[in-house]
Amino acid sequence: MATISVDPKELEELAKGAKTVIVDFWAPWCGPCRHFGPLFEQVSEQHTDTVFVKVNVDEYQSFAAENAIMSIPTIWIFKDGKKVYNKPGSLNFSQLEELL
Repeated sequence: MATISVDPKELEELAKGAKTVIVDFWAPWCGPCRHFGPLFEQVSEQHTDTVFVKVNVDEYQSFAAENAIMSIPTIWIFKDGKKVYNKPGSLNFSQLEELL
């Protein structure tokens, strides 16, 4: 499954409904985000049982502020409706694979 761009409402619904959801908070001007994006996409194609979503913090600044997204990329992971991972910083392939 490829990554999908979502708004905060869609993210909330996906987090409640899907078994595993991984979220990449990013912005187009962010160098580390541009580096991490293709890796995130590649891993999404290998894990079809996981929903991979991207949230552009420039488009949803209020949501980012309300959720203390102070550095990007920031990765969230939801499993069975509960947030189990919430950390800023880019990951490499093996780190992302290990989290999943």
